[in-house]
Amino acid sequence: KDENNQLKVDDAAKIIGCWKALSKQGLMDQGDDGEAMRRAVAFCQVIEIQKGAKTHKVSSKQIATMFKAVVDAYQESEETFEQVISPLACEAEHVDGSMNASEKDEKLSWLKAESPDN
Repeated sequence: KDENNQLKVDDAAKIIGCWKALSKQGLMDQGDDGEAMRRAVAFCQVIEIQKGAKTHKVSSKQIATMFKAVVDAYQESEETFEQVISPLACEAEHVDGSMNASEKDEKLSWLKAESPDN
């Protein structure tokens, strides 16, 4: 029910897939260093949730709000099933053209800043 600012199951699955790719979880030896990515930028089709829209589109504000919660819940469920995964902190922020210059600069500075381990 996305009317209550909740993601649909397939949206949550896409977030988990994205997180797995960023963290390089479950990848076979692809000649990669195996280190998790530290940065990624994503674009959404809409900024705000569009109630009554004919097609379902996840908003960028919704993704930024829900991404960490979905990843945390997934990591917690994997620990429950005793699967070995490395805990990886994942943060998401939203930036759009309606923000003033200082707000955008703050978000972009956060994106450029050195990230801590994990």
